[in-house]
Amino acid sequence: MINSQIKEYATVLLELDFDREQVVMIFDSLSKVLDNKEIYNFFDHPIINKDEKKSILKESLQLENSDLLYFLYVLVDNNKLIYIKDILEAYKSICDEKDNVMRFEVISTLALNENSKQNIKSILEDSYKKKINIEFTTDDKLIGGIVIKHNNEIIDDSNITLNSKAAIKSVNLDGEQINVGAIEINNLKQILLND
Repeated sequence: MINSQIKEYATVLLELDFDREQVVMIFDSLSKVLDNKEIYNFFDHPIINKDEKKSILKESLQLENSDLLYFLYVLVDNNKLIYIKDILEAYKSICDEKDNVMRFEVISTLALNENSKQNIKSILEDSYKKKINIEFTTDDKLIGGIVIKHNNEIIDDSNITLNSKAAIKSVNLDGEQINVGAIEINNLKQILLND
């Protein structure tokens, strides 16, 4: 599906002013259900009657908000329900932009303590001058250090990168070098050393 179409559906979803938490919960649930190949094939199959698809949606979701259900019907009518995960991500991104929020994923070898998490959040807020939401995860493949992800930016200060002599502190997933900005990698290292 073309990115502009995804963004268009997400923008309409935001303009309809539904409860954001409900939208995220329902769309996230639907995207997980569509991970099942049989269910995905059912909703993607052009021969299966759209009314039948709508009926199954209505029965399974039992939504209080009929307008949100009708939005999902539009996706069924336009054969776009299978793109619900992409629409949800675009919706979250538009909401974040509207709310002046940036989302990051911080990956470390071990779980960070609350003090370290708060320090990383403060550094990012100071650097970007925005509200920051962080999802902290662990990856036992990292020898040490941390990796910070935002959209297609990666700030890599892990020992895997350092040990492979790739002295690049940040890369764009498209292969271009990006500006780390005001983030002080040394501050992040200090946080980890104190953890």
